[in-house]
Amino acid sequence: MTKKIAAALVALAFSTGGLALVAAPASAASCSVQNVRGSGGHNGAAVTCYDLGTFQASARCRRTDNGFQYTHFGPMVGQGRTSTVWCDLNAVVVSATGINI
Repeated sequence: MTKKIAAALVALAFSTGGLALVAAPASAASCSVQNVRGSGGHNGAAVTCYDLGTFQASARCRRTDNGFQYTHFGPMVGQGRTSTVWCDLNAVVVSATGINI
């Protein structure tokens, strides 16, 4: 339940175009998520987690032309580092999080 609430907060922050810093209870991961935009116009998310060990960013993306949703993953990194995940061109980040590997 706690993870669903944290995911909903991240989704809300991305839908409003803001920066999401998610401070979750001790039982859930402590990650920060920042909306990023690439030089080619790609939208993405930079995810930094502090208590997941090795993790990777996961972003739910939505195409702006037809609404199709899909998931992309960033590179695996160690705790305290940042994994950046990118959506395809003409897509937006719906939600993003770090997942333990």
